[in-house]
Amino acid sequence: GDFKVTVVTSGESKGFDDQVYLTVFGDAGNSGQLPLGEPGTGLFQAGTTDIFPIKLELEELGETRKIRLEHSDVKPGAAWAVDKIILEDLFRDDSMEFPVNKNLTLADPGSDISVEIPAHHKNHVWPVNQYVIEVETGDEEGAETSEVIHVNLFGTLGDSGKRYLIHNTEKRSKFQRGQTDTFIIEAVDLGRLEALIVGHHGHSPSSAWFLEKVSVKESVTDTTKYIFPCGSWLLDDNDLGVAELELYMDRVEKEDQNNNADETDGANTEELNTQNDQSNKLTKNNDDNKSPDNTEHRNSDEIDRVET
Repeated sequence: GDFKVTVVTSGESKGFDDQVYLTVFGDAGNSGQLPLGEPGTGLFQAGTTDIFPIKLELEELGETRKIRLEHSDVKPGAAWAVDKIILEDLFRDDSMEFPVNKNLTLADPGSDISVEIPAHHKNHVWPVNQYVIEVETGDEEGAETSEVIHVNLFGTLGDSGKRYLIHNTEKRSKFQRGQTDTFIIEAVDLGRLEALIVGHHGHSPSSAWFLEKVSVKESVTDTTKYIFPCGSWLLDDNDLGVAELELYMDRVEKEDQNNNADETDGANTEELNTQNDQSNKLTKNNDDNKSPDNTEHRNSDEIDRVET
């Protein structure tokens, strides 16, 4: 059907001129990335309101769960402050307002160039989780990297979209040999986590990075960790402009009060662990790369490219 998207840019926003995308998620599917305007056309300036026509097939989306607003400028100085988004169904004469009130930038700790806002229904609002991502670099010689690392989490309720791991909570140099770095990203509840994609856009042999594993918690206070083993190098062997691995959830661990992880056993382990004989990683460079199960909510353009 015919929809209208109204984007209200904050009066405190600095100069911004890059590609903006909107994705609408329902309980049965999503719209895919919808470009809003084009760069270089004077859109999204401080204190302005911009309106865009879009097409959405409600029968394919189902009831709206969330929207994702993002831009593609990964430079540290790029920033766009957004007040709100209004999504209006022109046929039904109905609208939904999504308060944003965020500065979309990678320059500040706790900020991001992607934001998800849940839909507010009369009887339910989907929670927004702070996912804690622990990235363990291997102890092999030359395992460290200075590349910008990105990750996309996948659960039974959809994906987080590509997120860049810029500011670790330890406030130190990232992805050093034998080191674990912690990052926090916000996303509307993804359900039970099943897989993730991790990668970088380095081109040279010196950009190679040995990733030991990734662990994810659903909140900063959660004691349950989803474990995604890797034990592989991330290197763009085929000069594709990106090196990515797809990792599957292997097991769930519980942290005790001393922050030591104990592997979940008994019925919970059998329920949450994936089959041991399933490969826990697939390279993006492999033409036979397959996606995990339960992909009905995925965006077909989930592994978008960042031009640098």
